[in-house]
Amino acid sequence: MIVISLPKFICHATQDAYILASLLTRASYQTPMQHITRIADIYNSIRVPQAIDWAKNSLRQGRLYSLRAPGFEHFMEGSEVPMEMLLELFETVRKIWSENTSDANVDRKRAIRLLLEGARL
Repeated sequence: MIVISLPKFICHATQDAYILASLLTRASYQTPMQHITRIADIYNSIRVPQAIDWAKNSLRQGRLYSLRAPGFEHFMEGSEVPMEMLLELFETVRKIWSENTSDANVDRKRAIRLLLEGARL
C-alpha cells in the first residue's frame, strides 16, 4: 500500500516545475538550447533521488497506517491497540514526513550553478 500525502505531492510537483523552469529559462538566454540533454541530466541528478526517497517513504507510511509494521504483527482487524503504541506510531509517521522535505530554492541554486559551471554529472 502506498500512502500519498496530497499536499506533499503537490508541493513536490511544484518544486519540480520551479526547478525545471528555472533551468530552461536560464538556458534559453545564456546557453544554446541544444543543451537540453544536459538540463535534463542536471534536473534528474537533483530531483530523482528525492522522488525515490518520497516513494520509499510513501510505501513505509502505507505499512504503518495499515499496522503492518514491526511491533504490530500480532494485532488483527478489530484488535484494540494500546494508545502508547499508536502515539509512538504517529510520532514515527510525523518524523518520516518531516525528514522528507527539500528546499526548492537551495535545489534551484544548485541546478543553476551546475548549468553555469558546465560540471559533468
